[in-house]
Amino acid sequence: TKIMNEIWKPVKGYEGLYEVSNEGRVRSLDREVKRTSKLNKPCLMSLTGRLIKPRLLKRGYLAVDLYCCGNQSTHRIHRLVLEAFVGLAPDGMECCHYDDDPFNNHLSNLRWDTHQNNLIDLEKNGGRAKGSKIPSSLLTEAQVSKVKWALSHSFTQAEIARHYGVAHQLIHYIAINKTWRHINAF
Repeated sequence: TKIMNEIWKPVKGYEGLYEVSNEGRVRSLDREVKRTSKLNKPCLMSLTGRLIKPRLLKRGYLAVDLYCCGNQSTHRIHRLVLEAFVGLAPDGMECCHYDDDPFNNHLSNLRWDTHQNNLIDLEKNGGRAKGSKIPSSLLTEAQVSKVKWALSHSFTQAEIARHYGVAHQLIHYIAINKTWRHINAF
């Protein structure tokens, strides 16, 4: 899906391999990698670039796994965006979301600031947003309660995801209490 006015820049330290956009999306680039063939001979394999699906970290931030020279490392998307578009974090600064929504990794929602100012923002915004108070939330508290009920009554995650028109992964995260921990089943 193409987003109007989306700008892509190289991910710091992964130039030529990955890019991050001002909209908070990450993609790999077309490239050739050295592999060993089935006959144990070195060969080049072409990889087609693609959008990278983020994963949810324990503290609620979105992250991607990036690979370089056979090594994998996990990177929070909000940091990738700021590093690419603003620069590395100044000493004593951390990445802050103006709206305290860890899913909103648009450049316009991010800044480098002190931990103290991040806490002030959090208090000003009414504490860490939960549930349907998160602007990017796809379900309401009542729906999640029904999802948890359905999970406890042998409905499959795929059936529930189809019923609510959401990704199977969201239902899985609810099932394993990675998200919506504060909501109980009906």
